[in-house]
Amino acid sequence: MFAVVAVSVALVSGSVEGQCQYEAAAIQAPPHLLYVVGLGLNERGDVVGFWRTQFVAGEDMAFLWTQEAGFMTLDLQVDVFQSSARDVNDAGQVVGIVLISGMGYFAFVYTSDGVTFIEPAPGGDYTEAAAISNSGAVAGTTSNGEFHRAFRWQDGIMELIEPTFGPRTVGLDINENGHVVGWMGTSQVIDSHAFVWDGATVTDLGVPPGCVTAWAAAINNLGHVAISAICHNGDDYVTRSFLWNGEQFIDLGILTGYDSCGPFDLNDFDQVLGECNKLSNSNDRRAFLWQDGSLIQLEPLVIPKIVSLSLQVRAINEAGEIAGSGGIVGKAGFEPVALRLTPVGGLVPCPADVDGDGQVGINDFLLLLGNWGACPQPCPGTTCPADLNGDCEVGEIDFVALLASWG
Repeated sequence: MFAVVAVSVALVSGSVEGQCQYEAAAIQAPPHLLYVVGLGLNERGDVVGFWRTQFVAGEDMAFLWTQEAGFMTLDLQVDVFQSSARDVNDAGQVVGIVLISGMGYFAFVYTSDGVTFIEPAPGGDYTEAAAISNSGAVAGTTSNGEFHRAFRWQDGIMELIEPTFGPRTVGLDINENGHVVGWMGTSQVIDSHAFVWDGATVTDLGVPPGCVTAWAAAINNLGHVAISAICHNGDDYVTRSFLWNGEQFIDLGILTGYDSCGPFDLNDFDQVLGECNKLSNSNDRRAFLWQDGSLIQLEPLVIPKIVSLSLQVRAINEAGEIAGSGGIVGKAGFEPVALRLTPVGGLVPCPADVDGDGQVGINDFLLLLGNWGACPQPCPGTTCPADLNGDCEVGEIDFVALLASWG
């Protein structure tokens, strides 16, 4: 240990510190659009979402942005009151929801050849698409206000997912194996359980310990699931983030100074993307990324800088690119735009950035030393950010990993 400290003192006396950064590319939209939000992206980096001409909810319109063709409002070939694109696959198929004048809400699948609307199940009057796989399988929900069923739809065939807990199911994501996740119960915020449906069987993941409700926000191709849960926090309730790794719930922790954190997406590297906010001010939000036991705040890592409190993130692909929205300062002043964040040099977030400030330096070294030894139990399942290699112990291997990220 003495040798470790001696080498560390020599290193931290230098002036070079490593940085993990994301380059922000604004989704260029026509100038009359006041508000543009990115909600999904594929492996090519194409981004989908919605735009509006005012800050408050109104006549939202779905868009697709590609590197080759730029920004395009989707032509859904009907009399549209509002629409929103939620996901896009590698073939360029876009899914979302549209409000058709005089008819109601319908899920849609958009391709360059035309649009397909997903009809409700018998007894329903509403469909919503949440995600699409590369094979064209769609996850979503059909309902009539009281009746809710998650579904998997492909080539005109809808398979309903029946609940094993409570009266309702809602579908939120699908992976390349066709597995659908979401929640089932009476209400998402009262008694919901996270579930995984593999095409034949519904697996009830229940709720993490100490929590009262849970919903599966996303699933990757390993079958790992990003889960939001409402949990006890003294006399209050807060939203917490978990990763289900097929065996147990891993608590992803909370950004310093914040109370509630919820995930939106994850990729096959178990990078979990989400946001934290304060109970005292729900508008004070911070985007986070979790990987290998480390929870980092994204705003300080983005170049050029995003206007304070404005970064929102929603989707991440296998390259670590992130789709979302945020404020940048342009010639016309503050501009809320859709964003694609790209890791600089293909870089993934630094697990060695223990304090999440975007630099691997003296503070991270001191935190590592201060947590030297076995992580608190149970582990995994508790936050131990200085455990860089995930072996539930802070030791020499973690120290070497910190040095490797230094400069």
